[in-house]
Amino acid sequence: MELRQLKYFLEVAKELHFGRAAENLCISQPALTKQINLIEQELGIELFDKNKRLLHKKVELTEAGFFLLKDASRFTEQFDRMLENTKKLGAKAKQINLGYYRLFPKSKIIEFTQKVQDWYPDSSIKLVEYNTAEGVQEGVIRDDIALGITHFPLLFSSLSSQYLELNCLKVLVPSKHPLANYKKIKIEQLRNERWIEVQRNLYTLYDEVERRCKTAGFHREPQIVQEVSSIELLVGLVGIGMGVALVSSSLSITDNDSVVLKDLIFSDNPTHANFEITHAIVCKKVE
Repeated sequence: MELRQLKYFLEVAKELHFGRAAENLCISQPALTKQINLIEQELGIELFDKNKRLLHKKVELTEAGFFLLKDASRFTEQFDRMLENTKKLGAKAKQINLGYYRLFPKSKIIEFTQKVQDWYPDSSIKLVEYNTAEGVQEGVIRDDIALGITHFPLLFSSLSSQYLELNCLKVLVPSKHPLANYKKIKIEQLRNERWIEVQRNLYTLYDEVERRCKTAGFHREPQIVQEVSSIELLVGLVGIGMGVALVSSSLSITDNDSVVLKDLIFSDNPTHANFEITHAIVCKKVE
């Protein structure tokens, strides 16, 4: 879901009228309706009561719509505050240092760098790599960088954040693996697997992953056969059958036939089924 779509939703929620909202947004009503439908399809829920709209020509939020309204308003407010804070920083220099952590997918770094470039077309962007997401946050706090691409949790209350996207951990297996034909894999099904793992000093989610595996009744550590320092090497070793690996759902493997990426279920409780990773762009709050 894009920030633009959230703003479309907020305008309809405010006006409770698609025509007026479209006029305020300077787009056509069919285009606005299509964007709202896309949001509903992505979330798998109705945000506006379709029956009341069809039968009574009345636009009314559903319970889920009210829930999204609250969070969407908060996200857009955070976004506006982040832009304001960064503009103050950017006014001091024409170069904006943007930090990212080593394991973050390169395609996503390019995508989010473009977003920052669009926000500040008169500034040049300098990318700065850190070993970990926590290192990025520390770099912002030290004023080494103005902006940082990181993931929650945030370590410092003095950081202002803007949501970028929600990912989750998935399991990467060789394409000829017995589990490769499964649509979803439960963590317990991996108890006897060999693992390819990112070096622990680079992978700050390691301890939480291990905790969840122990809850499922096994320890991965004795079965880690290789540690690597890059996602590219990790994918390659899984592809030749050395083991399986946990990776972010943001990883793109469309051009690799030797591996498959599968949904991973950590719990039968729907609330805790996925291991979610919320990515955000952060800057230091300006007092």
